[in-house]
Amino acid sequence: MQSEAELRNEFALSRNTRSNPSPPNVQAGEQPPAEHTNTQSPYTKYTVIVAASATLFVGVGYTNAFGVFQEHYQANILKDEKPDKIIVIGSTAASLYLIPGAFTGRFADLVGYRVSLLIGAALMVVSMFTASVSTTYIHFLTMHAHCLHKFNESTVRWPSL
Repeated sequence: MQSEAELRNEFALSRNTRSNPSPPNVQAGEQPPAEHTNTQSPYTKYTVIVAASATLFVGVGYTNAFGVFQEHYQANILKDEKPDKIIVIGSTAASLYLIPGAFTGRFADLVGYRVSLLIGAALMVVSMFTASVSTTYIHFLTMHAHCLHKFNESTVRWPSL
């Protein structure tokens, strides 16, 4: 039977070993490698937070601003269409960006967020320019709902979360 002092020593030894284990590739008598130090600027994390917030702000704002587009389309371009039919463009667009989130997140993991952001932003601009020359309902539905929000905005917004 061990004495109380021996048990305390053994417990203290096992606690130190668990909280501060030696690296498995260090041989007896060698010094373990120095701890990894963070070489990034302290402002890097704040820059990432500001950039992600700005990306989300623009994405959510663009999705919720379809009322402006709807008013313009109803008054100028799609005069013959019912307002109920025009609102389907915005409703579809607002809901479709959720679907490809799993795929665009994985895409951003594979190629990097910067590449994903640039591709998504460029495609959003192309989709907006294409929507500006559209003349029929199906063109607007395709450009706003499917092209713009489904893939392009998902590529920009979801990886930033």
